[in-house]
Amino acid sequence: MALKQIIDSRQKMYAYILPKNAVIAELGVSRGHNAFDLIIPLSNPKEFHLIDDWKYGNSCSRSEGETLNAQEESKNKASEYPNCTIHIGDTVEVTIIENTLRYLIVN
Repeated sequence: MALKQIIDSRQKMYAYILPKNAVIAELGVSRGHNAFDLIIPLSNPKEFHLIDDWKYGNSCSRSEGETLNAQEESKNKASEYPNCTIHIGDTVEVTIIENTLRYLIVN
């Protein structure tokens, strides 16, 4: 499937399933393309939690530099949205949102 087809189908899916003004989290943020190019414009979440451990090394194909650049890019984009919070850690460690979360996107 071509990248444009994937983006178009994700956009349709998010527009269909994500209500406006909800509490949403995304696991596996990387550079934040999914979060900032699709989810925020389509759903305008009340709270948006971006969760990633930004690991590198043996279990990941990215280098330390690539990983740190991806993390920094996401942090910079998130700073433009007051309703957006970055959580660095794995999903077990990041539990502060479990009582308010309504939609979880695993990427």
